[in-house]
Amino acid sequence: MALKWLLSNSNFTKQIILTSACCNSGWGSKSKVAKRKLKFINVNMALPPEVEEVLAPLRALVKEQGDLVHQMKAENVPEIDVKKAVAELKNRKKALEEKELSLR
Repeated sequence: MALKWLLSNSNFTKQIILTSACCNSGWGSKSKVAKRKLKFINVNMALPPEVEEVLAPLRALVKEQGDLVHQMKAENVPEIDVKKAVAELKNRKKALEEKELSLR
């Protein structure tokens, strides 16, 4: 089954869309699009307030680096500098994800 996650920022609820594997065999086929059956499942992903307090500084660092990357791209900074900033952003995202998984 194929999974696709959609994050609703308002209430920290993730929504899973499940499609059957048979739909993947007709990739690109318009005739199978109408035949797909989607199931929506809501999964509560909210974390306790004390965990959110621990993750808040890491999220701020990710947001800060993401804003920096966005600004660098808008100002047409040399690509090598942008790649370094993106690598740092990926490292921060990975650290945030690892910390979040360890606290679940």
